[in-house]
Amino acid sequence: MTKVDVIIVGQGIAGSALAVELDRIGKRVLVVDDGRVGSSSIVAGGYYHPLSFRALRMAWKAKQLISFAESFYSELEILLEKNFLNRHRLTRVFSTVEEQNNWAVKSELLDYENVLIDEPPVWLECSKVNARYGSGQVKLAGRLEVVKYLDAVSNWIRNKHEMRQGRVELSDVLVDDKKVKWQDVEASYCILCNGHQFVKTQPFSYLKDNLTKGEMLEIRSEDLGVKSILNAGVTVFPTGQDLYRVSATYDPRDLSATITEKAASILMEKLLSIGEFSYEVVNQEYGIRPTIPDRKPIIGLHPSKSALGIFNGMGSKGVVIAPFFARQFVHHLYSGVPLDPEVSIARYSKWFDPEIHNN
Repeated sequence: MTKVDVIIVGQGIAGSALAVELDRIGKRVLVVDDGRVGSSSIVAGGYYHPLSFRALRMAWKAKQLISFAESFYSELEILLEKNFLNRHRLTRVFSTVEEQNNWAVKSELLDYENVLIDEPPVWLECSKVNARYGSGQVKLAGRLEVVKYLDAVSNWIRNKHEMRQGRVELSDVLVDDKKVKWQDVEASYCILCNGHQFVKTQPFSYLKDNLTKGEMLEIRSEDLGVKSILNAGVTVFPTGQDLYRVSATYDPRDLSATITEKAASILMEKLLSIGEFSYEVVNQEYGIRPTIPDRKPIIGLHPSKSALGIFNGMGSKGVVIAPFFARQFVHHLYSGVPLDPEVSIARYSKWFDPEIHNN
């Protein structure tokens, strides 16, 4: 029998952060991953910034989460001897005069100091981007090269801990109050970090999650001229050699495990609104996102199966959310530190029925 401290199911953005934080306190992990098929981590652009653009306000815990995440990834770059974190300013292209005026007002407020810049970047003047209503810049922005990061963490896990490819069916996991057993492995905890797959998984099916499908395009354009993250109704990011990632769609109806012409058409239509430039589509990818009703993660141990836990629902800002709450969850598991009530699984306890959700 192989003994580890924690079995982590899923090596996406959430599972990777949790593995790193468990290693930090000397715990041994087994990570089981199914090859990231349909994973939202893969289709994620890896972009981060501190704003909610619709209302032009600071996102939930934005400054705290970004500061922690940038330190987390920078330390990992040194440990893993890989570079995958890119700090960039983000350029927001305004769609109306009202948005332009609102930006100018907000940029003078103390809360937005060192966040908003009420001026366009120099490169915008020589690009094909249509900025007739003006633009502004956002600090505290950047991009994690997600695939490069996940591959680096995967190799590290294989070398220092244990990694297996496949799926974990909870019906095959024996759980009691003190340990779990799966195949030939015994552990103190089994933690689900498997994205949308937990939705139909007993005994966590009481968590009323919605699923959305996201698709992205990779395009090649010699004349677009974008030099950093661009947000103009769609997010565009240069990756080198005239290549750009364009993301992402949100579809709660079509959850098919494939790319679609519909999503490609939506993204190409949004590209038309950016400006007139030529391009070719060179790749398209999809992922299924778990969408929590209050748009915050679900973290914690099952109400009656205390060796079984969940670390999931990081959402579109998972790149900066996962590191901070991975550390908090580890401190909760091993030092009894309370979880933030806004992310704790306990907030959904009213939906739990022990007669239904203990199987």
